[in-house]
Amino acid sequence: STPSFTLTNNSNTLNSEYTIILTVGDPATGCSHSDTIGPITVYPKPLAQLTTTPNTSCANEDIQADGNTSVGNNLTYNWSVTSNWGVNIDNNISSNPIISFPDNQSGTDSIYDIQVIVTSNQGCQDTTNQDVTIYTRPIALFDIDSSICGPNTISPINNSSFATNYTWSVDQNGTINNPLATQPNFTFPENLSNDSIVYTIELIATSIQGCQDTIQEVTTVYPRPEANIIPTLLDSCGPFTIEFINNSIANNNEPINSMSFTWTVDGITQGQQQNFTFDFLNANFNDTTYTVGLNAQTQHGCQDDTSFTVTVYPDPIAQINQLASVIDCAPLTIDENLIEAQEYTNNNDSYTWTFTDINGNVLTTSNTITPPTYVIPNDDDTVIVTLQVNNVHGCVEAVEIDTIITIDDPIAEFTTNVTEGCHPLIINTDTTANSTNGAYNWVVLDQNGNTFNSSNSNNVSTPSFTLTNNSNTLNSE
Repeated sequence: STPSFTLTNNSNTLNSEYTIILTVGDPATGCSHSDTIGPITVYPKPLAQLTTTPNTSCANEDIQADGNTSVGNNLTYNWSVTSNWGVNIDNNISSNPIISFPDNQSGTDSIYDIQVIVTSNQGCQDTTNQDVTIYTRPIALFDIDSSICGPNTISPINNSSFATNYTWSVDQNGTINNPLATQPNFTFPENLSNDSIVYTIELIATSIQGCQDTIQEVTTVYPRPEANIIPTLLDSCGPFTIEFINNSIANNNEPINSMSFTWTVDGITQGQQQNFTFDFLNANFNDTTYTVGLNAQTQHGCQDDTSFTVTVYPDPIAQINQLASVIDCAPLTIDENLIEAQEYTNNNDSYTWTFTDINGNVLTTSNTITPPTYVIPNDDDTVIVTLQVNNVHGCVEAVEIDTIITIDDPIAEFTTNVTEGCHPLIINTDTTANSTNGAYNWVVLDQNGNTFNSSNSNNVSTPSFTLTNNSNTLNSE
């Protein structure tokens, strides 16, 4: 017979030796013969063992494989990974290679079979395998306003997948109300510089297994513009026109023609052009104040406001009030009892009176609200009264002119038929051609100044008077 024998070695490091003996005997004769082969050496089979650190991992991370716990003589290693697309073993014959796995953001975990074959220096081999689970990573994704004007608070839209926790951060001086919220609020201060400020917002999305993905987005905070007006005038007497020169600055190295503007007067929109012209009217008796506002806005929507106050002063008012008749008999006194200047407190600050005759000769002047005193001595005369009024704002002078006249007196002229005679003496009167029409009042006075006789009429009259003398020796006059 030619049997087969399977020889074993239960050691992983020591040889085992066997001897095979064949004895052939003759049953008929009882004779035998033996043959021996030996020793036969059975090399030890190594024991392949592996560990991984860690046993589970997140995609795009490395695992440290370790075969150093394998038992054998002068072992060599040969590492492999099933489903090895994208898998990288930094040294597949090392005893402890680093194995890198491909990124996975599919939402499904991957299982990889790691195998190591160990070979002893006698060429004996052993193989072992171990599965590792590589967790899918989440997908960090969000949208947020890419450009704003400060101060402003904005909130992102979190579009992340396969994540259960979130960690937000922002650089510079931006703030977050809750860095661990799904969609927190970010607050950015006003940009008072002359250039835009770029903030980086970072989101770290973490899965339930602790795997992470990170994404960054930027938000640009544009600077506030500087609204600035250069008015050609801020106060005057109305009506008057002011041109406002727009000297606003957009900042961010942008020209003024990239901006938009809104001009208001007392809160009412009056124009949207770069420069602005407006006619301001005044009230009759009071200062009128207008508020001119400019809203300057950049192409990014950032705004600034400025305003100016424009004051329109009322014009002076010259008004002469007549307190009595300004046409009267001479002598006629012109003073505060005859005329006065109407006082307008908000309109007038100075008064100048000038009295002239009809030839323009100055008779008297004064610089107070009270007129000077002047007496017109003669009848049929005229005085021209001029009142000039001004205010401290330089408004146009106001002038009023009044005329004061003395009446042409009537003429009383008569003759008598006699101027002396015996008692009783009849006196006949007769007016001359110089006498004028009017009310005639004749009075005869005795030598003591007492009224002896009188006569009145509404028209020309020539009465006769009988004069007596009760003395026999003395004249009566």
